[in-house]
Amino acid sequence: AAVFPGPAFAEPPTAASAGGELRIRLEVAPWRLEGYISFDTRAYHFEGQGRLFGPTWIVRPGDKVYVELVNRLGPNGAQPHVMNELGHCNTTNLHTHGLHMDPGTDSILVHVHPGESWLYVYEFPKHHAPGLHWYHSHLHGASTLQVMGGLVGGLLVEPADDSAFPAEFRALPRKLMLLQHLNFDPRHDLTEKQFDSWSYPRVAELSHSTMPINAVFANDSVKDVYLVNGQYQPFLTTEPGQAVVFDIVHTGVSYNLELEIRDAVAAGSPACTLQVLAMDGVYLEDAPRTVSVVILLPASRATVVIMCGSFGEYYLQTYADPARKASQTSTDNMRYTQNLLTLKVQGTGVNTPLPAAGSFAPLRTAPYLKDLRGTAADRHWEMSVAQWGSKGTMFQLGIGAHCPLPCGGGGGHGCEVDMRDPAACGDYCANCTYFEWGPESGPPPAGAYRHTALRGTTEELVISGRTGGHHPIHIHVNHMQIIGYEGDNNPLEFYFQLGEWRDVVP
Repeated sequence: AAVFPGPAFAEPPTAASAGGELRIRLEVAPWRLEGYISFDTRAYHFEGQGRLFGPTWIVRPGDKVYVELVNRLGPNGAQPHVMNELGHCNTTNLHTHGLHMDPGTDSILVHVHPGESWLYVYEFPKHHAPGLHWYHSHLHGASTLQVMGGLVGGLLVEPADDSAFPAEFRALPRKLMLLQHLNFDPRHDLTEKQFDSWSYPRVAELSHSTMPINAVFANDSVKDVYLVNGQYQPFLTTEPGQAVVFDIVHTGVSYNLELEIRDAVAAGSPACTLQVLAMDGVYLEDAPRTVSVVILLPASRATVVIMCGSFGEYYLQTYADPARKASQTSTDNMRYTQNLLTLKVQGTGVNTPLPAAGSFAPLRTAPYLKDLRGTAADRHWEMSVAQWGSKGTMFQLGIGAHCPLPCGGGGGHGCEVDMRDPAACGDYCANCTYFEWGPESGPPPAGAYRHTALRGTTEELVISGRTGGHHPIHIHVNHMQIIGYEGDNNPLEFYFQLGEWRDVVP
């Protein structure tokens, strides 16, 4: 929880479309981060330079984006590739997280092996909503190591006409923060069976990585940190009364972050004005919304405004405030405290007008974000995390080829079995049946798809959580509108309001 005198805040380079087109060449190659933690990793190289992270794409509705992904990594080891099991960490691909995009284009089944390249062509619909998203590698079995190591980048969809933004918003400085969790401390390896959270060296070992890590630490007692754009606790200088927009992406894979502004780290009092404009790339109907804390799940995003009215130093931090019940924000062992960004407020001071409440509502015209409350659902289905759903649950989510999860919850079996064996606990556990599929294994067998969503239909999905743990749910291409909640904690206070849209839900 200590404050570290980090470097001046810096952002990744940008690549903006012009004339309705953007062309990017991304090379994936070895690179070494030199910083608070220095180590060798796999990184995007853009315009001849490797860094954390890849360039921020800035695009508009109707744009056509060409991304040439070139794999300059060395060969994989000899172990066979099994989907969802760690390995083949030098094969990669690309996923645009949050875009309403043709899944045939944004396909995670593409395998770009060492020495190969792949041209992605993204055609943005003219009705695409503006908002903050991100891209990252998504090869099943390799993405954990690659994302932890920094194969990520920001993606900002601007409106077709900037005048769609309130004038007050257009006048504000805007900063991108990509939050990366770097854990090199084996003491922090978790052993919660199917929802393990390992250190980077442990993931590299389990992935059969042959790339040396060569980690060097500025402080041997601090080996588990969050970086901002590859920097540890950077500082940003601003003036009293100057509002700043921050686009924040949580690229980590483990913790829920509890973002606050305080005058001390893990202590002191809340400070400055914190307003939420958008979550998961969707502007809120009542934005700007003044809050005291913003909860960021892994892979989620927030666009916020911060304004400090007085001189001094303030800390944008993730703080596991004991005044908040752990069950409301995460489990006890999945909370995290650290300063992320130091705000040095100095100078003569300014008087920045803030956008009026509701002034972002005109940005919510995309047809795929219309209010579905009151619309009769065409079909209903259910998914469950760790077998805590009802007997009729269609998907019992497991990890790995064998899905060895307890059959608790609605099933009531209290056993641990191979879920591919229907005889072990019947059709209930067979719903975790694993199929290898993809371009190398061919299409899945007939009947493998338990549910097919038809274009233009309204699907009602019930997600059953897991007692004693958490696992966020993300569905590619489509956001989800939250229309109801039942439970023993209060996510309505911290995560969402009913009727809001998310592409990551707790």
